[in-house]
Amino acid sequence: MHSLPAHTVRLSDRARRVRVQVGPAGVVLVVPRRVSLERAQAFLVSQGDWIQRQLARQQTASALRAARRPPPGTFRWRGEVLAPTVAEDPELRFCARVSLHEGRPRVQVPPGRADLAPRVLWAWLQDQARSTLAARVAARAPAMGVRPARIQLRDQRSRWGSCSRRGTLSFNWRIIL
Repeated sequence: MHSLPAHTVRLSDRARRVRVQVGPAGVVLVVPRRVSLERAQAFLVSQGDWIQRQLARQQTASALRAARRPPPGTFRWRGEVLAPTVAEDPELRFCARVSLHEGRPRVQVPPGRADLAPRVLWAWLQDQARSTLAARVAARAPAMGVRPARIQLRDQRSRWGSCSRRGTLSFNWRIIL
């Protein structure tokens, strides 16, 4: 028999049955108000093997995500890990700019304004995505016999792209990363 894994209990007015959730917050035992805590904990113990498998799976997935994540101060761009350089340019007064220097993004900022670099780099990456995607769509559309109405960039977490009925192509700008 298993012992109770570390968990939190959430009483629910809407739940119809006892359930166990395993996620980033850990193990959560959701208990309908009409069910006794003893019965709910017995259910939790009975699910011990499943809970251990889910925790192990999450740990493995977390380790894989950490291994793929680029080191701090770097980002992925077109399959490469790049470290942008930030340089102060005394000729700049109000705005910053990004250019490629030896294949790496170089952010030039006004003196004392290094805080602008992440925002300017983000905007530059979106511009790169827009031009790259527009060129690729223009190259492939004739072969497919289609003419997209417009191309739109989005900032989504789980979708890379879609097409509306009206012919609008929506892409996640991070696709170029």
